[in-house]
Amino acid sequence: EVIKEPTYRPYNNDELNGLVGKVVTNKYTGNNKLVTERLGPCAVRVGDSGCTAKDLFNYFPLDGEPCGVKEES
Repeated sequence: EVIKEPTYRPYNNDELNGLVGKVVTNKYTGNNKLVTERLGPCAVRVGDSGCTAKDLFNYFPLDGEPCGVKEES
């Protein structure tokens, strides 16, 4: 039996609300950043910069997992 790797998708607009107050890690620098507020549709403030849900997914893991929703197969 082949074990499938879990797949993830970026958070949608409503799901981003749950990230405020969480710490994410830049996967290139290792720097931890606090998600401090929602900025608008599909965007949050990470540290001192705005970040889209897609950029969070691509560049900021949360607890070692992609910053998104695990999809069930």
